[in-house]
Amino acid sequence: DKSPHTVRAIIATTGLQRERPAVPRHYHLYGITVRSSMPLDCPISTAPGRAGIELSEAPPSLFHDAVPGNLSTVSEERWFQHIALPDGADYLRWSKLFEFLISPDGRRIACRALNGVSSETFQTYLVSQTLSCALLKQGIESLHATVVVIQGQAVAFLGDCGYGKSSLGAAFLRAGHAILTDDMLVTSLPNQQQPMVLAHPGPPRIKLFPKIARTL
Repeated sequence: DKSPHTVRAIIATTGLQRERPAVPRHYHLYGITVRSSMPLDCPISTAPGRAGIELSEAPPSLFHDAVPGNLSTVSEERWFQHIALPDGADYLRWSKLFEFLISPDGRRIACRALNGVSSETFQTYLVSQTLSCALLKQGIESLHATVVVIQGQAVAFLGDCGYGKSSLGAAFLRAGHAILTDDMLVTSLPNQQQPMVLAHPGPPRIKLFPKIARTL
């Protein structure tokens, strides 16, 4: 079900390796359409969203040529690095895990996984932090939140990292409520066709620390 207020939620603990589709697929995520040649654990899109983003795998040479100084400014000792490039593009890198290059208009993301990182880990950062940056370049600002569905309404828990948003969401999940999105929330404001604020579903997963996962 890809309606804005219902989405299947699962707790994922391991990466999923899948065969690549013969042609790019369109996915429904955060109220937008994502076109990807890489398989994503997200609902397939049946209608265009309000924005479009294209994901593609890229060779090391693309990142090497794009970053000033041929990646000399990149340090593997830093967990996360963000470099704003002269042409308006953005380079994101998580040390020894993956790197992304976001086009100036936020409509294209080049991806590269490093050191055989699992598909689940790769997608977790792709569909949250990286997509958030791309959407911001398109004028769509997301909120840092976990959202549950209670009696057909979206209830969002906002807070900084480590404040317990996902843990609280998991407690509601255990009580029988659906998780709409974890970590990133995109909304649509009211208009003539839709009189209410809509909260759009994220990927069908929730991130938990091992102790919380065992408890819940």
